[in-house]
Amino acid sequence: MQLPSKTLTIKFQELQADSEFQKRFDIGSPESLDSIKRLTDLLDQGQSLERITVLESPEGLKILDGFHRFEAYKQHIKNNEPLEYSEYEIEVASLGVLDKLKALEYSCLANTKHGRGVSPESALQRLFQLMLTTDYYLETK
Repeated sequence: MQLPSKTLTIKFQELQADSEFQKRFDIGSPESLDSIKRLTDLLDQGQSLERITVLESPEGLKILDGFHRFEAYKQHIKNNEPLEYSEYEIEVASLGVLDKLKALEYSCLANTKHGRGVSPESALQRLFQLMLTTDYYLETK
């Protein structure tokens, strides 16, 4: 799913990791932690990562894709004191304002394109599960 985005330079602390858009349940698994360590090592070596994709909402910038990168940035900042969340800036890809269904769809399908992706079938199953358990589904009835 391709949506137009714009690049924003933001303070890291502006990012919100909203569990509603986290499509994986394994963020703490050994494989996931290995992925976060690998990404953190790249940051510690001065390399850049693919931009985290965000949704602009009244509550702030919510992550739609890039939860492992988000965790890697947190570890990188922790590893490189005196860096602080309030001072650290990163570039993100903002999709602007999206309705909840479009945001859920994007977050579920994003990992079918890169990294340790999930299958399209699993992503659609997760999207359906989210639709059934969110306010969006209830509001559209």
